[in-house]
Amino acid sequence: RSHMIDRGGLDSGKYDGEVNGEGLRNGHGVMQWKNGHTYKGDWKHDKEDGQGRYMFPSGAEYFGNLKQGRKEGRGKFQYATGKEYIGCWKDDKKHGHGEFKWPNGQHYVGLFRDGFMHGEGQCTFANGDKYVGGWKKGKPDGRGIYMYKNGTQCSGNWKNGIIEPDEPNVAPINGIFV
Repeated sequence: RSHMIDRGGLDSGKYDGEVNGEGLRNGHGVMQWKNGHTYKGDWKHDKEDGQGRYMFPSGAEYFGNLKQGRKEGRGKFQYATGKEYIGCWKDDKKHGHGEFKWPNGQHYVGLFRDGFMHGEGQCTFANGDKYVGGWKKGKPDGRGIYMYKNGTQCSGNWKNGIIEPDEPNVAPINGIFV
């Protein structure tokens, strides 16, 4: 059954699916909002809850678990730019173990917190260099080792993306962590 939902604001559009006795979205259904977003999946008490797929006008897409209308548990987000995240979510943010891939070949595998690479992780850069160690808010932080693709290595303590090398005569690493 199709239902037109017009509550004003962002929750207006067309819903095709199951409803409960109170007329609230409940069970399986498809919602097409006026802003172009589409959700196909499970509903509970009028919120996206369970397995589902979000499709955005930009071309971005999310498939995975949701709770109370927010990404929660395992899921995959494909960005319109070609970036991709597969892993754990908490309260609509990347949180826990996951993998992030960039279109240029760079990829990160490790822990996330509140949407950032945070905790232990490994990043392989597009040029073949690799960093293994601690991360904080998306930048190397704590104990880590940077391995150049030619085999040269530099280990030390990192703070906000900058290394204090164990060997004082090692050239500093200049780069951008994205």
